Amino acid sequence: MNEPAEQPLIIDENTRLEFLDMLRGICVVLMVVYHALYLLAQYFALGSAFAGRWFDALEPMQVIVASLFILISGFSAQLSLRPKVRAWLLVCVAAIISGVTILLLPRMGIPNTAIWFGILHLLACGKLAHAYGKNLFDKLPGLIGLPACLFLFFYTAPVGQRFFGILGMLRVNLPAAWYNQNWLFFLGIKSPSFVSWDWFPLLPWVFLFFFGVFVGKMVKRDQLPMFCYKERPVMGFIGRCSLVIYVAHVPLLYGIFTLIEMIIT
Repeated sequence: MNEPAEQPLIIDENTRLEFLDMLRGICVVLMVVYHALYLLAQYFALGSAFAGRWFDALEPMQVIVASLFILISGFSAQLSLRPKVRAWLLVCVAAIISGVTILLLPRMGIPNTAIWFGILHLLACGKLAHAYGKNLFDKLPGLIGLPACLFLFFYTAPVGQRFFGILGMLRVNLPAAWYNQNWLFFLGIKSPSFVSWDWFPLLPWVFLFFFGVFVGKMVKRDQLPMFCYKERPVMGFIGRCSLVIYVAHVPLLYGIFTLIEMIIT
């Protein structure tokens, strides 16, 4: 008896890119592991030496994982059916996170966890800029937008070293007085006293987000390989819940580690 032929996948604007959810899920899992090691190393005697060694070993991965997450978010923004709604939702969540980490956590005895401008703040600003400037993004050809974003990313990357430039070329020195201020942190310009537990300023990271937007613009939904649409039950689910996990994982981990430490001591 012949096997029934596999039904073709109908790809339209409602078809979800499961591959993106899987990548986002992997990023979220790595982020949770990274933050768990940080909490153990900084706030708990429970395996602090072991956690500290692994935290130091995995620290270089933070930039790679965050970069991938930002790229995916830019790509997803281009495919979003309600970009303004999603952007303002992220603004509200980012504001709540800042309020909790700056005002509430220190009162609970959890110091040094203030988030003034973390990765959610960056993504919220990127999504707002894309949502309200969608006509501009649509009109600008991807063959121009992609190299322009890549250039601006690397050109503004040395902002923390008080200049713009690439390999010493087109160098523009930034005023030293700016780096004595505490209100330019969202641009990547911070004073020595500025501390933020999670810090992803607009420069240079917003250009990586816009790079993802142009990738999403050039790659049409129905032109991707079929494996991009096949469901990944575990990682896909985690990727779809990434915002909830991001908001909840640090206090949840802190509570779990506190409970374990109380039990075994």
